[in-house]
Amino acid sequence: MWNKILQCIDRTNKALQRKDISIDHAAKLIDALRCTLQGLREADFEQNSQEAKNLAETMNLQAGFHDKCKKKVKKMTNYEATDEGSNMTPEHLFKMQIYKIFDTLLSQLDWRYEQLRTICNDFSFLYGMSLESTSVLDLKKSAADLAIKYSKDLNMYQFTCEIQSFKFEASTIIPNIKTATPIDILQALHDFGLIESYPNINIAIRIFLTLPVTTASCERSFSKLKLIKNYLRSTIGQERLSNLSIISIEYNIVKDINYDDVINEFAQMKAKKVQF
Repeated sequence: MWNKILQCIDRTNKALQRKDISIDHAAKLIDALRCTLQGLREADFEQNSQEAKNLAETMNLQAGFHDKCKKKVKKMTNYEATDEGSNMTPEHLFKMQIYKIFDTLLSQLDWRYEQLRTICNDFSFLYGMSLESTSVLDLKKSAADLAIKYSKDLNMYQFTCEIQSFKFEASTIIPNIKTATPIDILQALHDFGLIESYPNINIAIRIFLTLPVTTASCERSFSKLKLIKNYLRSTIGQERLSNLSIISIEYNIVKDINYDDVINEFAQMKAKKVQF
């Protein structure tokens, strides 16, 4: 059972650490993982138990449920209650433990990723299907609620006016409006030169697409810092450390840079004018 559980979690964990993943895709992956775990919980216990026994036999391990060493139990009088768990078979106790594990995993998923689902719901009106099917009044209300949460980035009045106009224009500039995602809408705004016409919609979509899903990128950055600022470079300055960290983190981009061009540009900037 643990093999099946950890395989599902590991696949989702690797997918969540991709650099190009967005909040909406992460929420779908989490929901898919939850459905998978729920399906494993509801699966036939006898079948899973038989698979475990077969696996144990192939590994030359003893298969089956065995009673633990029984302790001497004090004889109880007639009026004292008996423990219900003492009458359970080892197989039944194991089954209860398995269900407890699944219930704990499912509750933890719901609790840990509740905020992720909340964010997806806040930005859900920026999907093509919502723009087409939702009324103007509901779109303006959703835009106003989002502008309140991101008041430093979005202007409420302008945002509500933009979303009212964009609802009717989006179906024209985006062919498959029903399946359009926020990144498709953002690309359409760039392709048709509508960034200046809908600045708040542009900002809202960019906020949604750049929200971090996990802290894996931050952890990798700290790992790079440990390699760069070691005991031999203890006096390195902050600016130099930041530049070296960016070069190390973005190695795939840096390796394609032509250093001769960089050196020549630097030389031209620093070269002094020669007077004749």
